[in-house]
Amino acid sequence: MDVELVPRSLVLVEYPSVVRNQARMLDSLGGPAQVAGIIADPQFRLPLFLDPDQGFSKPVFGDRRRRPAEPSLLLRVKVRRRKGGDASDAHVASAQVVGITQTAFTFANLADFQYVPIGRNRAGAKVDIQRSLLQFDPDDPIQPLDQLLANDLPLMPAPVVFSRFDRPIPYYFKSEVSADSGNNTGAKEPTVSMDGAAASQQSTAEQPTPEQSSAQPEDPAIFVSHSTRKRRLNGTQYMRFTDQRVPDTICEAISDVIPRGRMQMADDRLKELFSQQPCWLTKALCYEMRDHPGLQRILLKGCVQRHAFLCYTGPWSRQWVRLGYDPRAHPDARWMQTFDYRLPKRFAQHNLQLRDEGGAVGTGSGESKRKMKAVHSSTVADMDKQNTVTEFEFKIFADELPTAFNIFCQLRHIQIDRVQTLLEKTECAADCSEADGWFPPGTVDRVRAMVEQQHKQLPRYKQLDARCTHNFKEKVIKDS
Repeated sequence: MDVELVPRSLVLVEYPSVVRNQARMLDSLGGPAQVAGIIADPQFRLPLFLDPDQGFSKPVFGDRRRRPAEPSLLLRVKVRRRKGGDASDAHVASAQVVGITQTAFTFANLADFQYVPIGRNRAGAKVDIQRSLLQFDPDDPIQPLDQLLANDLPLMPAPVVFSRFDRPIPYYFKSEVSADSGNNTGAKEPTVSMDGAAASQQSTAEQPTPEQSSAQPEDPAIFVSHSTRKRRLNGTQYMRFTDQRVPDTICEAISDVIPRGRMQMADDRLKELFSQQPCWLTKALCYEMRDHPGLQRILLKGCVQRHAFLCYTGPWSRQWVRLGYDPRAHPDARWMQTFDYRLPKRFAQHNLQLRDEGGAVGTGSGESKRKMKAVHSSTVADMDKQNTVTEFEFKIFADELPTAFNIFCQLRHIQIDRVQTLLEKTECAADCSEADGWFPPGTVDRVRAMVEQQHKQLPRYKQLDARCTHNFKEKVIKDS
């Protein structure tokens, strides 16, 4: 018997069923064009639709496996046997090695729940309402909203996905539930460096709520599904804008701790700072301790919690407020309200951090005394190692762009004359609101518009905008 060798590299797809119709099998994988594109891109997984004709069908994904553990050969074998003979009379007439598989797709994951849109007609019988839900022109899938709503569409609130994972994962429940004492969140405190200061300014969605930080839960069973990791006690007390009273004493979890060494130095410095000003951002506190980087690293480890509580929502969100001080009762606190400013999202692909000769970080326009020069992306890690916070991280300047795409600062730290003039001429509101604080409604939005208008005139802003426009045009041409 002669074996013919044909050196070809093939891709193996371990299809999880018996294939009787090759065309339907390819349709369940998305068609030959989609399969070829997935094979060419090593980052994609191969989807398998259990019902290709059902638009709401959830696929099963096959994982790519390089170099199978066992050698995989595809053979084409021809067997001949006599008419009416049994299997013992059969013999191999020819054999051919079609190719060797270098890549394989295996379907070893779980399938998500399948939801088929079913409705009832006037007779009460169940019918498939998929066609009525997907009434659009394939040549023009983006139709005006009024034309889509003009159709009599049935209601079908199906979730996008049912499960986040397609593999079984172990889940460990707590055998015993114990609640932490004191108004303590137990969240992992960040290290206060350039990264730590940024971590402390995370979105409120990631911050634990005051209800989660209560001393004793009414129903301990609600904590069973939480992480089994032991909570750290840092004594942080949270306050929402709707809370009736503000914390005025130190959390019981850290009230017995006696500060020593560097903690005593940080405690004395924080006492001095909060006596000068009742509200502080974390980065502003780090900037005031820039001469002692060691104090910055222990700032959130039970130091600032001895002097202030953290506002969770409202005009002073993300700020540490002195214990016993209620900014909702002091109209003078309006100058310390938090201002959230964000650059366009399209600037995210460019590096905004620049450095001057003195080591400060900023984005220069060439008009001020702070002459900046661009820093290569490889040196950004070296900048982070300095563990220093600059004024560019909690202040907004008229001739400089922020060093981050999202910056939080106090209204008094907006170094733009037009903005300060507007705030000084604006009369104080009669009541403190959650959106604008002690300012009339819409004042903060006007301030944000002024800051954006001022920054759009800077050469650096125009340069980044032109670069983003050029990259977008190149992408459109490449995709077309």
